[in-house]
Amino acid sequence: MFTLSTERPALTYQWRRDGVVLVNGDAIAGAETATLSIAATFEDIGAYDCVVADANGETTSEDAVLAVRQCKDDADGNGVRNFADITAVLRSYGLSCE
Repeated sequence: MFTLSTERPALTYQWRRDGVVLVNGDAIAGAETATLSIAATFEDIGAYDCVVADANGETTSEDAVLAVRQCKDDADGNGVRNFADITAVLRSYGLSCE
């Protein structure tokens, strides 16, 4: 007997940071899903990958590197925190309020 099926094997996901398995917690959500969410801080900087597996084996994604950038309060360096600091931050991203 020969049977055909259109069902696909179930996929499993496991996210890792620098090769260490992630688990859901305060800052991590979706550690075993297709989408990982991180409330990122400097401690979360690293290379993230996902191991995707089914009944036929597994494959690992390419690394996605997370960097966290800290904005200075006085972005334009004039010694005063004001609207000009917002403009300076936007300019650093190639944007402008003008």
